[in-house]
Amino acid sequence: MSRGATLARNAAPAVLAGMALGAKTALSSLAIVEFVFTWNGAGYAFILSVATGNVAFASAIALVFAVALALVGGLVALATRAVNVSAR
Repeated sequence: MSRGATLARNAAPAVLAGMALGAKTALSSLAIVEFVFTWNGAGYAFILSVATGNVAFASAIALVFAVALALVGGLVALATRAVNVSAR
């Protein structure tokens, strides 16, 4: 195995964990950023639906956000396990 492949294999779990943290932070702060800058998106629609009392729509958006966060976490866990030799 070449030195670059060994380096990549050893660094991959930390890189994947950092990418997952970045994705989760971006998704969780989406509503605040869209509200502050008045961007029309899912986060802004979520805040407006809460403000107007549209509970069904707010619940649907919250569920989509939760599923997206769970998928990111699950995919990173699977990818980390696939590249991490010590986890086997």
